[in-house]
Amino acid sequence: MKATGIEGPGTSKWVSVPLPSAQPDLTGGLDSLRQMTDVIEVGDNTIDGVICHHSRGTISEQAFAAATSGLATTNPAADGQLEVEFVVTRMTVDVWIGVDDGFVRQQRVEQVAQIPDVTGTPGATTTSSLTTKYSSIGEPVNIEAPTDTVPLESTP
Repeated sequence: MKATGIEGPGTSKWVSVPLPSAQPDLTGGLDSLRQMTDVIEVGDNTIDGVICHHSRGTISEQAFAAATSGLATTNPAADGQLEVEFVVTRMTVDVWIGVDDGFVRQQRVEQVAQIPDVTGTPGATTTSSLTTKYSSIGEPVNIEAPTDTVPLESTP
């Protein structure tokens, strides 16, 4: 595959986006598991019919900062808006790993972040979570690319 598609902003057409020449690292999301501390075994649960070990741990602010070094942690300002930089103060990771196959079946990341006010003084605290579920592992996938794409360079 030489390109992937996304539905472009301001257009109802799919936009073709060139992929990097190197294959993506599909294990990058597992780095968070290696950074976990204070890990506890929560127990066994069934995810999509698969018995899984459920573990929970935390990722320190320093480990998170090191793991995301070079990634943007700011929300770029749009016209008339302020640029906001947030500080992640706590991250909790829950992971469900198949007992028989060792595959990660589900991962939930909850992060608490502090958002400074306009003067830079620590302000509001916000909590967000993201649950990722992995299914149909090892099964063949058939993806049909849209035929009516427009190049990324031609989008607004």
